[in-house]
Amino acid sequence: MPEELVLITSDLKRAVTTADAIAEAGAVWRQTEREPGFREQHFGDWQGLSSEEFVTVWDKLPHSGWLAPAFERPPNGESFSDVIGRVVPTIIRHTSQHAGRDIVAVAHGGSIRAALAYALELDPESALSFSLENLSLTRLDHIETGDDSGVWRIVCVNRVFA
Repeated sequence: MPEELVLITSDLKRAVTTADAIAEAGAVWRQTEREPGFREQHFGDWQGLSSEEFVTVWDKLPHSGWLAPAFERPPNGESFSDVIGRVVPTIIRHTSQHAGRDIVAVAHGGSIRAALAYALELDPESALSFSLENLSLTRLDHIETGDDSGVWRIVCVNRVFA
């Protein structure tokens, strides 16, 4: 881990617990922030359904695919497109606030896919193509170019350590 890093973690318990485990393994950071903007996609009324329960929902959907297309908003939830709309401003804000510093974000698969969509300028459907393992590493480097946006370099996606 880089020294003097900023740790930003989703405020959901599983991300906070993962960050705590990283600290227990010896990582040290200068600053920690809990960030609701990095939460996982909220599936609303679908949240917490078992596979068997979801089959009854699935049969009523007008499409096939993973769970839903990027624009599908579960009742009382958010679509993956909504996740991108929440995560991207959060990335922009933290990249600006911590310019020139290493940021480690402990986030969720949906948030990481949203970050990849932003960095690679992908449409939401294409970003859903990324398969991410729990506890894997995805590294995105922001390179300042003198204008407001900079450029992104993708160092690795879904790297798993044994």
